[in-house]
Amino acid sequence: MQKYLPKYLTTKNIVLPSLLSKKRKKDWNGKPESWPDIRKNTEDKHIYLLVDTRYPIGFTATATGGYSVKIDGITYDDYDSQEQFSMADWSDYTETEGYDIDYPTGATKAHIIDIFPQTASESITAFKCARVAASGNEQQGVLWAHFNLTNEIILNGGFGTANNYQEAIMRACTAKGNTIKIKDIQNLFINTSSLEYSAVLDNNNNSVTWYSVIRSSGIPEITIKNGKPTSLQYFAISSKIENLNFIDCDFSSTTNISGAFGNTTKIKKFPEFNFSSACLGGVESFLSNCSSLTEDYVLDLSNCTALNKIAAIQTARFTGLRVSSSATFGGATPQINVSYTGMDRTALVQLFNDLPTVSGGQVINITGTTGSEDLTVDDVMIAVNKGWTVTN
Repeated sequence: MQKYLPKYLTTKNIVLPSLLSKKRKKDWNGKPESWPDIRKNTEDKHIYLLVDTRYPIGFTATATGGYSVKIDGITYDDYDSQEQFSMADWSDYTETEGYDIDYPTGATKAHIIDIFPQTASESITAFKCARVAASGNEQQGVLWAHFNLTNEIILNGGFGTANNYQEAIMRACTAKGNTIKIKDIQNLFINTSSLEYSAVLDNNNNSVTWYSVIRSSGIPEITIKNGKPTSLQYFAISSKIENLNFIDCDFSSTTNISGAFGNTTKIKKFPEFNFSSACLGGVESFLSNCSSLTEDYVLDLSNCTALNKIAAIQTARFTGLRVSSSATFGGATPQINVSYTGMDRTALVQLFNDLPTVSGGQVINITGTTGSEDLTVDDVMIAVNKGWTVTN
């Protein structure tokens, strides 16, 4: 079996553990014992993948002058920028021995893929996995990715798509300094059902969509900083996220939050959002089934004058919704749906008072809310007199 030794003197292993403990204080510490540590002996401007040989692996990388690939430290091939690397069947690959592993269940062998620009002065500016087969939703073998980069990179579709390829056995995404400067993050971790760790994602104040970033992902916690998302559509829908940390993020230009936290059953607390002005339009189901919230949550959309529909449902600790009296609410019925939430009588009356006057048969659904049975006729008439039908 090939060993992954230091580039210089092997005696440096004597001090390596103490250095690593300091360097990785805030890094991933859940590496299975049998896995080689792809963070060791890394070179700047390189991306490293640990891959399970039971599955195919494909990817593209963007770099001026092209990129090169090594497998287990041995040169494999050179590629034009954005040209696809594909390994459909590892059983035909015998140039290196790889590494014996015993995790996940059934795994026996892994290889380390090293990806780097052919021209030393250039950088990899975009990376994403890519399906090897001609069709179908392909399960691929990425177990761990490490970005030893300092430059900004596009990771649109990095480790998954809805119906093309997925990295369901991926456990971690680490990085130099525990931070990836990332320009485009849509579909980054979609369907990564085994993912348990990600480095901090620094969006570098780029105005980009955050579509399906952790959709159906198993990751329990993620940190994104310096973000200016134009959309949160399906951001964490059906994910297992528990703790979501937004640092210095600006949501004032976000236009779509539909499905952002639909069926997000593990989330404990929502971050602060500064949705503002006329930017926010269609909102189908912002949240639903968020049954693990540890704090009451009030969604303030009082500045969103372009809002045409909002649903926040089936969440006991969703206790309030504020809307703009200038919003048009021209979406499909019901235009407002807060059914089976923890909104009490006071919160419902506040919402009725916020409502704009309408004439298109708009409906507000308050079925099953905490305070619906406590409302008086006069309370309901606040909404009715503004042209709304109240469904209870």
